[in-house]
Amino acid sequence: MLQAKKLNNMSRLSRRAALAGLAGAAAVGAVVPIAAALPVSEVDPIFAAIEDHKKLFDEATRFSMALSEAEEAAEQKHGYRPVPLIHWRNYFIGGTEIDFRRAALLAEPGADSKKIEKEYRAAKASCEARERAGRAWDDRAGVALRREEMECAYRAARAGATHLAMLKPTTPAGTRALIAYVRADRKDYCEEWHEVAIMTAIDALAGMSSIPAA
Repeated sequence: MLQAKKLNNMSRLSRRAALAGLAGAAAVGAVVPIAAALPVSEVDPIFAAIEDHKKLFDEATRFSMALSEAEEAAEQKHGYRPVPLIHWRNYFIGGTEIDFRRAALLAEPGADSKKIEKEYRAAKASCEARERAGRAWDDRAGVALRREEMECAYRAARAGATHLAMLKPTTPAGTRALIAYVRADRKDYCEEWHEVAIMTAIDALAGMSSIPAA
């Protein structure tokens, strides 16, 4: 029972950690210039992309919190939801983490590849079984639709983050806004799109510096 509760809490914390940057994103509103306050010639599409990103992650947070509340209420009748995390060599991992762990183990000096591959297959099978059990729990507890809504919102939020990270600002003000937004958002949780966005901002600045002054 204690093990199930620990894994269940880890799953919720992982889900919330993925949105931990939201507090920073909300706080950066006071730092990022507002496009509406700028002259028409200074309007940069990056401002709209930042606002879209905030809205998408706000929506994902709302669905995530609603699912957590529904899960907690259902636990009284159905017990803890099986979490798709497995124990492999002192690690509680799941999903693509299992593949990363396999690669890391195989890269170690003197690695026993046959043993690692056998453990890997067992880990994948165990994780898939827990995923099936989790979906069955969702159906019994009546939260399957809430989970589908949350996952859909997460996909939209990730797409918004990718769009924001790859959209090159067209003005110095927009570039500063993007950098400020990323810095605030990554204080609590660092994601790959943050690094891409910073590189995009650097590339934008390099292009602006090459434009001759009027």
